[in-house]
Amino acid sequence: GGDNVDNAIYNTQEVTYLEPLRQLAEKYPTYAIPGNHEYGIGGGKAVDDPKYRVADMSKETQDMMELLGIRYLVNELEEISVKNQSFYLFGGGELWTKNLDYSVLQQRTKNIATLGLIHNPSFILDNFPNDVDLYLSGHTHGGQIRLPFIGPLGRVDDVLPTKYYQGLNEIGPETKLFVTSGIGETGTRARLFNPPEIVLITLE
Repeated sequence: GGDNVDNAIYNTQEVTYLEPLRQLAEKYPTYAIPGNHEYGIGGGKAVDDPKYRVADMSKETQDMMELLGIRYLVNELEEISVKNQSFYLFGGGELWTKNLDYSVLQQRTKNIATLGLIHNPSFILDNFPNDVDLYLSGHTHGGQIRLPFIGPLGRVDDVLPTKYYQGLNEIGPETKLFVTSGIGETGTRARLFNPPEIVLITLE
């Protein structure tokens, strides 16, 4: 779901920490997309002003992922077949880099389900294709610290309503968005009422 590296302090060796994913890719077809951290955009002023960014490690991350046998999608579409059934998988570019392009979706020729991977769920605040059945996002960390009746305290993106910070939501008549809290943290190394998660989704 993106943010495969932290890249808070530029270190090209950081991509070697992805090595354990090779074991996953050797067993199952595995796909990944970029997040903002691959591009050195940590949030805040860095979103709009490049002088607040750290180094761009997007190419190093993609190269490492592909070396591990992981298909790295950046505004790309693949048809995947499992047990004689097929669906489209769209992997989007990063929203904060203004590199999110949906045009490849026009190449769909079959009446089959489409899943979209887009790191930052704030894409829903702009025009987006509503003929994608399910979007999967991350980015928010679920707010990291969640309080009863209040919700997420760690707001990585103030423009996104808090209801979309975690879990499954309808964003169109036939379109859903699932946002995972992920396994990492940003800023304060703390979580409360919001444990790290790896989500298993069964498609039927």
